[in-house]
Amino acid sequence: MVFYIVLWSMMAIYSFFDLTDLKYNLKKNLIFWGAILCTFLGGIRDKVGTDWEQYYYFFMGYNTYNEFFNGVYPYEYGYLWLNYLIKIITDQYNIFLLIFTGIICFFKYKLIVKLAPLPLIVFLLNFSYYKGDIFSVRQSLAISIIVFSLIYIVKKDLWKFLIIVLIATFFHRTSIIFLPAYWIYHKSFSTKNIVLLIGISILIGNSGLIEYIVNIFLGIDATVINKLAGYMENSGEGYEVVGYIGIFLAILKKIFFIFIFTVVKSKLSEKYFCYNGLYNFFCFSCFIYFLFLFSIPEVSLRIIVYYNFFEIFLLSMLIGYFNNNILRIITWLILVLYSGIYFYYALNRYYELYVPYNSIFSL
Repeated sequence: MVFYIVLWSMMAIYSFFDLTDLKYNLKKNLIFWGAILCTFLGGIRDKVGTDWEQYYYFFMGYNTYNEFFNGVYPYEYGYLWLNYLIKIITDQYNIFLLIFTGIICFFKYKLIVKLAPLPLIVFLLNFSYYKGDIFSVRQSLAISIIVFSLIYIVKKDLWKFLIIVLIATFFHRTSIIFLPAYWIYHKSFSTKNIVLLIGISILIGNSGLIEYIVNIFLGIDATVINKLAGYMENSGEGYEVVGYIGIFLAILKKIFFIFIFTVVKSKLSEKYFCYNGLYNFFCFSCFIYFLFLFSIPEVSLRIIVYYNFFEIFLLSMLIGYFNNNILRIITWLILVLYSGIYFYYALNRYYELYVPYNSIFSL
């Protein structure tokens, strides 16, 4: 655990420089080397992280085109091609991990240095939320491609946005849920409408209507869909592990964040050109979350991750709400504390799978 504490502490120290007059190019360099470090750690890991065996044996067990593309694993074609092409070059799984993690860190690095007003704080929050992408899986790659598309949403380049979303679906089919993002970002919603939509989603989500609709149109119980989603992913990170207490705390967190982001919206939307659009993303993710949480939570949690990512941008912008340096530092300290708690919780959910960190160089 000491290894992770040292890593996180380094990122936390980096983030303080966002409160200083450090030149942006130097901040970019810090993020670049931080991304290189995460890529390296993701590449040399050994028997550590969720779903290790599943992905390891998939890569090592197959060699030919037919084996990869006609096997028993229900993976998307993009991921199959990536495995197959790297396997042609080398049978070293850690080379695959190095390339795989590198692609993820590249897309996130490009997005953060391009659009984040406080990039080092966003980098810290990304490290805390996603464990630095060191233990990435298929959906991690899809997320990194999807969030990169924000650059083209901002530029109002619809075709490039659609192409990137299409590419992401070749690595995880749930990426298709991000298609409405282009229009959601540029839409203007009043606070009244946001509150109304969130309220409606909570009422419908608790009414049992979603389960009823699923039953009528698909002829199967909603709980079956929920289990099927987990089975199709072969993933250990399911709803049951989070538990009802975790779900309750997540609901409280989302309601609290909606309140905070709404209170500061008028000022921050003037200061940061992308605040309104990212605020819309967060509210939309809450709408989906509350709508499906009590009927098909596994599906709900998987489809909102693409919109949820931008929560870290909104959190970093809270510092910009204050002009007083003392208040800015206090806000930064709160964000650092929150990110540390989040990181600790993320590791402890699957403690035995993350701790200790093992690498190919471990004795």
